[in-house]
Amino acid sequence: MVKSMLAVAYDVLKENGKPLPFNELLDKVAEELGFSEQEKMDKMAQFYTNLSLDGKFVVLQDNHWDLRERVSFDKVHIDMNEAYNDIDEEDEDKSEIDDTTSLLGEDEQKEGDFESSDDDSSDDDIQKELDA
Repeated sequence: MVKSMLAVAYDVLKENGKPLPFNELLDKVAEELGFSEQEKMDKMAQFYTNLSLDGKFVVLQDNHWDLRERVSFDKVHIDMNEAYNDIDEEDEDKSEIDDTTSLLGEDEQKEGDFESSDDDSSDDDIQKELDA
């Protein structure tokens, strides 16, 4: 019976006892299954995808792979609060001001020459540019 790449990867990581870089893991799996270099290259992307989706494996720093059973939750858990920062209102308001001044010509920015007019069409044009 021929084993799947994932089954061989599991065995390789279990025997190795420590995480392996993806390329080394792929090499060992391909060798165990007797793949040619071309077969190994043809199956590489699918193997990576399958490792990613299979709950028995976990990717660590620097694309090293290990068995989830050996890795504590703290090492693989990503705190989403650290991954994303909320933009507070002050930053958002400043961003809108920066966008408006970038629409002005360079001479107008230097001189600070903002003409006011009763014509709302220029305001509409700027708002359209901001929305685009």
